[in-house]
Amino acid sequence: MSGLTDQQYLIQRARELKIKDPYQAKAWMLTANSLFPHTFSIQFESYSNEKEAGHFQECAAYFQKLMRKFPNEENFWKEMSQLTEALKTEFKLVGSPPSSVGQGPSSAPSITLKAIGKPKEPDDFYLRLYDHLQEETQQKVLILASERSHDTMQKCQLLLILIKKFPSLSLKYGQSLVETLVNADSGEHVTGQPKPLNSYRRMLVADVLPVILGPDSVPLSTPLLHQLLNISLEFTVALVNKNNPTNWEIKDPWNLMFKNLEMIGRSLRWPICKNISKSGPEQIIVSLSEIQRSALQSSQDSSQFLQFFYCALVTCFQAIYKYDGLISDKDGKYILVEAFVTHDSENKIKRRKTTEETSSPLISHQDEISTNVPLDNNLIAEFQNACGAWQLLNPSAPPQKFHSMLQSLGSVCGRLDAITKFNIDYLLQAGQFRECLQEVRQYIFTCSSVEDFDRAWAHIKLSIAHHCMGDYRSAAQSAVDALGLYDQLPIGKRCEGQTSELTKPTSRTRHIRFMLYNQRCILGYCCELLTSVLQERVTGGDISLGNMLILCQCDWPSLREQVFLVLHRIKMKQGLNYPLFTQYVINMDIIEELTYLSTPNGGAVSLDIVPGASRGTSRPGTRGANRGEKEDFKVAMMKQAARSHEDINKLLVDFLTKNTEYILQCLS
Repeated sequence: MSGLTDQQYLIQRARELKIKDPYQAKAWMLTANSLFPHTFSIQFESYSNEKEAGHFQECAAYFQKLMRKFPNEENFWKEMSQLTEALKTEFKLVGSPPSSVGQGPSSAPSITLKAIGKPKEPDDFYLRLYDHLQEETQQKVLILASERSHDTMQKCQLLLILIKKFPSLSLKYGQSLVETLVNADSGEHVTGQPKPLNSYRRMLVADVLPVILGPDSVPLSTPLLHQLLNISLEFTVALVNKNNPTNWEIKDPWNLMFKNLEMIGRSLRWPICKNISKSGPEQIIVSLSEIQRSALQSSQDSSQFLQFFYCALVTCFQAIYKYDGLISDKDGKYILVEAFVTHDSENKIKRRKTTEETSSPLISHQDEISTNVPLDNNLIAEFQNACGAWQLLNPSAPPQKFHSMLQSLGSVCGRLDAITKFNIDYLLQAGQFRECLQEVRQYIFTCSSVEDFDRAWAHIKLSIAHHCMGDYRSAAQSAVDALGLYDQLPIGKRCEGQTSELTKPTSRTRHIRFMLYNQRCILGYCCELLTSVLQERVTGGDISLGNMLILCQCDWPSLREQVFLVLHRIKMKQGLNYPLFTQYVINMDIIEELTYLSTPNGGAVSLDIVPGASRGTSRPGTRGANRGEKEDFKVAMMKQAARSHEDINKLLVDFLTKNTEYILQCLS
């Protein structure tokens, strides 16, 4: 062993005896520690031996000595790095974002692990080692590691662990941690597109704020609190926005948002925020309604206005995105449509209804039929909650701040389709059809180049707005445009018998309905809408009557009453001339009724509906002495009946898309 220093010799002898005689090896190391108490290699070798043996008490003692005497040694900092990585793993601050949000100091993972046996995993060893350090040393480990780190995220993670583990230090390090993350987040927006879902913001919103603003709230300046509120809102909207997919798993973003709103509101002394995270949307809306007038009359920088504005905004957005989630459910999408009403004559002698009863529309849900879902089901309830909160933010003279906020969120979070679509539905239920039409047109314009833009949905909304405004020709054109995209619509559930439910008996003037958004239901709605406007124009001629016969085949027998009206009109006119009949009418009941009308008992009505079926070039009729024409008519009708097995839905789509003028010329 010539050439070795005294220290190296002692270490070498201890290593040689470690396996043969551990006790003698330990004696050599004790001697080395006595002779050279200020030599790093001796102290670190002793630490390493105790670490290998799994002696946590002794290992912790050597670690504290190393930190006190040799804080800059490279090998020591390798151990420090391993220790802090183990702590970050324990606090779920390493690797993938946490699967649940922080709950404050009380939810911090405990690191009180008993030293029983030799550790099986490296992290387990370091966590047990940390548990045996003195509290002052535990704090110093995190403080020194954060000060030494050149990585902002790692620095913030270590400070967060420090504050979670030792809440009393939040006053000293809390504000610095928040400001560091805010500045780092701002740096993410300097170049390129805004990044509202960056890791600094996620940590700030989901991990830091629930701790810093928890029970032992750290005092922060009012401008910083306002900034944190905006950051939290942008992060939440970006997280739930479908245009911003992310792998981050936060169990309930809106629950986190309301908790942050409550804590920030408490720091800003906003009384309306007290227990807001535990209140339902209906309760919040009622509370906000009570201060709405005074808030809107206040300055937009006043505490009164800001607490009203942010509480209403968060409540509204939560309801809108919940509504969007329900209306876009994976088991079946829904669309809100303007449905139809009937009024019983008895209603005329009943008491006069209140303004609210007659002006507000009846709201129904298609699933009531198949599942007996009550009218106050989740979808309707969330829609009404969203409407209530939206109305708070959209009074007759809406504050400019609301529109500026929407523009700001749109520029940061991307297209807010859920909010735009809800606004269209809100305007529809509110009876603001002109504004609804303008909003749909703007939506189409802004999304014209987007691949995932649902054009059929937009055309249906256009059709509804035109129809409610009395522009039936444009309504029909938009309905046909929607059916031109029939193959792109979801196939979805079957929809037989649902078209008849679009009309409800009620004393109210209007009826809106959440209808399944699929091929069959959209076709049924378009046919119902078209027959409703054609029904008012049955005196317009044979084309209107023939069109209705074709359209009423949809979802048979839902529109049977309209067929009886057409048949009555044909009988009154004593004839029908409609050349498209044989191409598109295949319903057995309609064919039988028309065949009966052609008989003497049915009125011997002249039906000029089977072109090319007679001898020669003349068009066959059903009146007169030509018996051959009658026979030809019967044969033609039997051929029609033989086609009753054909797909009526595809036939109707074909009729509407290829013969649009037959519809439009009746509606000029």
